[in-house]
Amino acid sequence: MKVILFLAFLILVSSCSPTKTKMKALELQVQETPAPVTKNVITPENKAKPNLIENLINAPELINYGEDGAMDSSVLKLYIIDDGTTTAPVKEVADIVALREKAIPLLIEHLDDNRPTSATFSGGYLRNGQRVKVPVGHICLDILLNIVDHSFYFDKNCEIETRLEGCIKDGFYSRPDDYWILGENDSNNFLERPIVRIVKANWKKAFKQGRLKYNFKVTWK
Repeated sequence: MKVILFLAFLILVSSCSPTKTKMKALELQVQETPAPVTKNVITPENKAKPNLIENLINAPELINYGEDGAMDSSVLKLYIIDDGTTTAPVKEVADIVALREKAIPLLIEHLDDNRPTSATFSGGYLRNGQRVKVPVGHICLDILLNIVDHSFYFDKNCEIETRLEGCIKDGFYSRPDDYWILGENDSNNFLERPIVRIVKANWKKAFKQGRLKYNFKVTWK
């Protein structure tokens, strides 16, 4: 009787073992399957440190944007000096440029950031030579336009280069005064026009598609 019971036990164990082995193999397969790699996605992990934007907001001296410029006014406007190098932008701008490719998602994320900076703007929807503080979102756009390959956003068929936005393709530029509604131009009471959100969405989509290429050479010391 003991022999019969022992044989029955061995048969039961042998019949269960393959199932357990298969289950174990499946578990190992699940554990070893690598997670999908997501590229060109703006996430907290691939953003630069946010204090760089805070520093930009608090920069004491930026610039004044004017209606009569065709992208001439820029926080990255550089001038050649005696030794062949160029004057450096303010440190708060240079620190962001130093991020190179990593600056792109950071700048895009803040394109609709309406916190005021020391930069000013006169013209456009404003009257009587009034100047208002420019939101940091527009400063971010200014830097972004300078550090990515311009062939992406440049409209080759453009014939009006003297306007504020120069020959930037529609949907990729918002003006300094697009961050408030006409008649609501108190620099402490920003209320952006829809174009601000549209521009951010277009840049974000282009980044996710891998269409934005960093293309800026630092020429200052």
